[in-house]
Amino acid sequence: ALRVLVDLAAAGDANVAALAGDGSVDLATLRQAVSVETGLVGGGAYAVAAPVVHDNNCPGQYVMGQVVNSAGAPVAGIWVQMRDQWGNEATTVSKSGTIDYGMFDFPIPSGSPHELYLTVLGEGGVPLSATVVIPHRQGEAADLSCHHIVFQGG
Repeated sequence: ALRVLVDLAAAGDANVAALAGDGSVDLATLRQAVSVETGLVGGGAYAVAAPVVHDNNCPGQYVMGQVVNSAGAPVAGIWVQMRDQWGNEATTVSKSGTIDYGMFDFPIPSGSPHELYLTVLGEGGVPLSATVVIPHRQGEAADLSCHHIVFQGG
């Protein structure tokens, strides 16, 4: 029997129910593991469709985005999570309105330079994308308050 020990807390996985009492992880759980090469969960995964765009074209400080399917059509009802480097979290669902179908947005409360982490989530909070790091008020985007991202998949 092959046993692999994984520190799920250190990996950021809140699904501690997957652990056996001795800290081992069963084979069924490993089959659902995230690929080390791509950072994406198997079928139905989402990826960033184009580089993140940084500008000042929004009212205030925001991450604004859209979720599209593999053909590029907007998709409503997809969960997206944003975290910052201090552990603050917000979760939203891509919208279903006529004008904003498939879109989502997160206000950014702090104007301080910091990193934001975006992940598409599936049922039960399972990540359906690699976590994307967005530098807010850092580097080339130091003077830019808006960040635009498109997740594609499905």
